[in-house]
Amino acid sequence: MAPKRKTGNQASCQHAHIQVDASSHASEALVGFTRVPAEKRVAATTPSGRVVKGSSDGNSPRSSCNPPSAYTFPAPLVLPGDSLSIDPREPPQSLRSFIQEGARNPLTDRRKTLYVGRVSGSSPDSSAGQDNISQITKSWAIPCCNSSRRSGNTKSSGAPNAPLEPPRTEDIIEYMSAYYHPLEVKSLLLASSKPASFVPWQDDENTDKKTSRSRRKGAKVKATSESSPTYVGLHLGEGVTRIRTRPCPDDAFPRQINLNDVLDALLEAIPSDAHSAILLVDQDMYDDDDDTFCCGLAYGGSRVAVVSTARYHPALDSSHYDGITIEAEDLDGLGVDRAHMWPGSHCQEFVRRVCEANLAEEEDDNDDEEPPKRKKAKSCKGSQGSAKGVNGTGSGSGEGLSPSEIEKTPMGAAIKAAMAVCSPEDDLSGLWFSRVARTAAHELGHCFALGHCVYYACSMQGTSCLAEDMRQPPYLCPICLAKLTRATLDVAKEMDPKDFVMQRYKALLDFCGKRKDITMFAGFHAWLERRIAQLNAEGP
Repeated sequence: MAPKRKTGNQASCQHAHIQVDASSHASEALVGFTRVPAEKRVAATTPSGRVVKGSSDGNSPRSSCNPPSAYTFPAPLVLPGDSLSIDPREPPQSLRSFIQEGARNPLTDRRKTLYVGRVSGSSPDSSAGQDNISQITKSWAIPCCNSSRRSGNTKSSGAPNAPLEPPRTEDIIEYMSAYYHPLEVKSLLLASSKPASFVPWQDDENTDKKTSRSRRKGAKVKATSESSPTYVGLHLGEGVTRIRTRPCPDDAFPRQINLNDVLDALLEAIPSDAHSAILLVDQDMYDDDDDTFCCGLAYGGSRVAVVSTARYHPALDSSHYDGITIEAEDLDGLGVDRAHMWPGSHCQEFVRRVCEANLAEEEDDNDDEEPPKRKKAKSCKGSQGSAKGVNGTGSGSGEGLSPSEIEKTPMGAAIKAAMAVCSPEDDLSGLWFSRVARTAAHELGHCFALGHCVYYACSMQGTSCLAEDMRQPPYLCPICLAKLTRATLDVAKEMDPKDFVMQRYKALLDFCGKRKDITMFAGFHAWLERRIAQLNAEGP
């Protein structure tokens, strides 16, 4: 599909310079983030944890004493409120650590299929009571914010007030098939006699009401007319699991469901041939009483994960930054800025603006005689001030590339391709799908025992807020890719590691090529094209 003309936010910033280093906010003076040195990043891609000059190990795509270009794999941004800003000492997981991980869930010839399921409406043989609870839980997935009624809850190509449908399970399965190529990805519905659905729940004498979780096979349920039940049942597989619910603390949705209960239900229903399974729900979720919400979680060692589509709804984009509710007109680049989602998140001007806004806020706190949360820096200059850009040069990475050369790098090409696409406002369905797809891939990564990445900007980075979530890339960094390569070759022993990497990239390229009208996939397609060209140039 030919890209449309730029409109709205996409045209407001030209992303003239690319941020390839961590922001100045990451500095020791502010949060104390120290990036893993280049030589240790290279060593982290090898099973031994060491790299001998001129050698090549057989389990990572490429071994070299030189780290990859920062214009292929930039550093994590570490902006205010980001996960590494809150926990800058999070320990790294190298390939060697991954191999030695005792809780790793290996792929085997018996368990090598990935499953994707979804909690639908009512089951085919549902009663009036089940239909009622289906409508109630469906209403919980509709954002309460006014913006959803104004613009965020409309189809891009339909009537102005037509509801925006959540991402399709079939599309998520297709993306997982490319992302985890060549593993087979199936629908969880095919392994169950009935679709997953919410049903009414009634405690009885045999249920311990003090227990947070309960599951009964063939549980008796009855209809309820309450719009806010404390519990609902989740029919998944052959049983029904009790799911706790609660009012949404920030009023973004009418009610939330407990993700741990959902994962317990999935644990009981996971097919015998599954390496892992992920369940999609459209309702907002929470982990514990202290949480406002949680978009996804994996019990990695137990092979199950759950992702909620709710908070990725485009209607909520102007609502959250670092856990603070703010109005759209007051965002000034601090909310879910659609123009600066990946790859636009590596816009140097955007990074500078966010850092300076944070400093100004801390200075205001000091004026009010409140103790600052972190040490202050005098200015927001530093790594981003020296990073090179698409239309400029600098000394940040020491690569000495000209502006025209930067445009030909994976990150330069990704930004250019994303900017050529229509504004995200023109395809809210595609925007919503790209967000859920990236998070689903991340959570399934935990089922492979991939930990949160601190080495690079990477799909396996941890996330502390929605704004950070949207800034993260869809690709795996060299270290996380080496882990996935090692895991996959457990059941694809005939494949050469380099062949696996190339085939996986080409599968993703084919997927993204069909969706170049969606900003993230347009950028990812351009990134993949350049990365494949780099690997081809390196030779066997």
